[in-house]
Amino acid sequence: MSASENKFSKDLHQKTVASINVYDERERSAITFLLLEYILGIEKSDILANKEIAVSHLKREELEEAIDRINQGEPVQYITGKTQFLNLTFKVNPSVLIPRPETEELVDIIIKENKGRKGLRVMDMGTGSGCIAVSLAYNLPEAEVLAVDISKSALYVAAENASINHAKVTFINDDILNLAETNSTKLDVIVSNPPYVRYSEKKEMQKNVLEYEPKLALFVDDNEALIYYEKIALFSARHLENGGLLYLEINEMLGKETAALVGSFGFNNIEIKNDLFGKPRFIRCSK
Repeated sequence: MSASENKFSKDLHQKTVASINVYDERERSAITFLLLEYILGIEKSDILANKEIAVSHLKREELEEAIDRINQGEPVQYITGKTQFLNLTFKVNPSVLIPRPETEELVDIIIKENKGRKGLRVMDMGTGSGCIAVSLAYNLPEAEVLAVDISKSALYVAAENASINHAKVTFINDDILNLAETNSTKLDVIVSNPPYVRYSEKKEMQKNVLEYEPKLALFVDDNEALIYYEKIALFSARHLENGGLLYLEINEMLGKETAALVGSFGFNNIEIKNDLFGKPRFIRCSK
């Protein structure tokens, strides 16, 4: 071992956890495992087994820089450039939202309800990182999956994620607020997790979301809180086949209002479903 290297074992994990001054202990520990794997190539199993690891001075500096970024509020996923979603690996950067566990729930519902359907045509409206579209294409390989986003930089990331996960998705650069006028595709399933956080709710958000994730994908004006759902419902009413399904991730405080809006476009069998935290987070309905 050279003079520029030091040996560390499980205490490296413990010291790194102690150096992070944001989040609770469980989250700090999870973040540390991610950083050690990304920067030092140390797997969690090796740390837990107390395996001795040689760490160069340069790698120590890189780790300390990453800890500083974490302490300033930057999400660990933007530092490592990747995240997990339904057991698939996705690239992420500040041009796309970091996928949430609640969205995993929504995609899991769609997969379970549509597995084995022949000739399925699916559209993800506002795809971002592509986590929804790519996961659906991967798990429903016989389906034709389309994904729309206004951001070209987001679509670049989404296309990379489709390639990484060997999923066939057709990406479309368009504004979902105007899509009803520019697209004539007939579909069986439409899904969307559009911007739904009202600007008045910003004060309740964590710094790592508020200061680092793309505002275009997060916020809506308070006086137009349901504008995306209105346009999505309009598009869906025109382009879903009879019996087609619409799935939405929603603002937990606007569940009844969103359901009423969707109903005004002729949708029926409208269900508001809770997420893993017991909050009204999804709408499922049919044309």
